[in-house]
Amino acid sequence: HVLQFLKSLFSHWVCQLAQISAHAEALCDMLGLGEHMKGVVQSDLPAMASSLEQAKRSIREGSAMQDDDETLQEGIDCIEDMENRIGKIQLAECSAACVKDALQSVQDLLAACVEAILSAKLGSSTAPLVQPMHDKWKWPSDHPPIGASIIVKRDNA
Repeated sequence: HVLQFLKSLFSHWVCQLAQISAHAEALCDMLGLGEHMKGVVQSDLPAMASSLEQAKRSIREGSAMQDDDETLQEGIDCIEDMENRIGKIQLAECSAACVKDALQSVQDLLAACVEAILSAKLGSSTAPLVQPMHDKWKWPSDHPPIGASIIVKRDNA
């Protein structure tokens, strides 16, 4: 059950958003190397926009997990917001710091979207993520472990 759940989760469109978030983080790190990296980073923005478009197509074509309409719309809204942000820094004549700030917000917002959707998916999963131990558990004694002792050695100096 767990492997089937994980397979559907890792093929889910939200994982595409996590990869795009990591892409934005990598571009931010490149901009940290200096103003001279701005052109290189901006030349990579169309690839990021293409990835966002692919994620949007994945949402529209259907998901490996049966998402409700609200989740799908939230995913599309998030992607369209990121597309707008990326479009603005592609067209704008701004400093590397400006591009870095915009990419940082893209990375943060995508990561937040991913976390919210994954939390909802894990919380609403009907697949048991663990099995109860009950009679399978072998106790080393006639009672369950109760606690542990902590000994603090102090230096008397």
